[in-house]
Amino acid sequence: MASENSIKKYNELIDDCLKTKTAELINSSDWGKFNFEDIEAELNKLFQMLNHFKTLPIELLPEAELTKLITGLTTPKATLERIRTFTIDQQNPKGVRDQLAIEIVSEIDAFYTTAHLWIPYLAYQKGDVQKNIADLNNSVKNASSILEKTKEEVQTKKEEIDSVVLAAKEASATVGVGHFSSNFGDEAEALKNNAFWWLISTGALAVITLLITIGLYFFLPIKDEASTAQIIQVLSTKIILITVFFTATLWAGKMYKATIHQMTINKHRSNSLRTFQAFIKASNEVSTRDAVLMETTKSIFTNLPSGYIDNERSAPSNNTSIIEVIKNTSDIVKKAE
Repeated sequence: MASENSIKKYNELIDDCLKTKTAELINSSDWGKFNFEDIEAELNKLFQMLNHFKTLPIELLPEAELTKLITGLTTPKATLERIRTFTIDQQNPKGVRDQLAIEIVSEIDAFYTTAHLWIPYLAYQKGDVQKNIADLNNSVKNASSILEKTKEEVQTKKEEIDSVVLAAKEASATVGVGHFSSNFGDEAEALKNNAFWWLISTGALAVITLLITIGLYFFLPIKDEASTAQIIQVLSTKIILITVFFTATLWAGKMYKATIHQMTINKHRSNSLRTFQAFIKASNEVSTRDAVLMETTKSIFTNLPSGYIDNERSAPSNNTSIIEVIKNTSDIVKKAE
């Protein structure tokens, strides 16, 4: 068995060799164009071996073998120190660099020949292989047990997850329907206000038209001695003024009817969506919800007569494509699930 003094000495040699990184040994800003990049692979090989020895139980080595390792590492350690202190401010720096590179490569090879045979043995002694194999088998068994248990838990939770997903979809649909219902309701209220002002405008224009008609009778009379040209001039003025205000009254009345028509349609759509929500909450059957959805779609997109527009009629044939699109989309979503 190796002595404590030898073990300490060997570890100190290893620490001294490893105190400088490879990158700092092969190149330096003070060296100019000179470097040791051609021996980088050899330096890496040496440092890897030394890092292994730092973690291995070298106390198991015979004293004679550890002495060989100490002797074999002392020489490259000294050469590494010379590389650290290399400078171009000396005679023939290129020759010195080349000589150092040759020496360190030869010394690393010699140390490798002595040291590499002990690394597998020490690595084996460091860990109980049989114990590691047993631990590995136990780990595999535990992993298999955990996997089976996880599968059972996943299968148990699957139904809960499916129910949560279904509830989330239904909640999303309900929120969406409620959102559109609110939009239609808000639009109906806005149109109601607009219709009120159009009704006021229609009434005001009708009163103005009546006042202008009466006023023209008194303030623009046709005199008895008026000529035909004067009569035509007065009549044309009256007709133009009355026609303008009468037309404005009719136009304002049409705008009122169009606005109140749109208000009625949007109110109907809002009520249809609310009815759809009520049926959805009352029934869990998919067929019932699909049927209600189809009817709700018809009621929303069908041009239903409100009674405010002349010659208006419903056009159910235009909505067939919309219903089919919604139905096909629902089928695609179900298949994707």
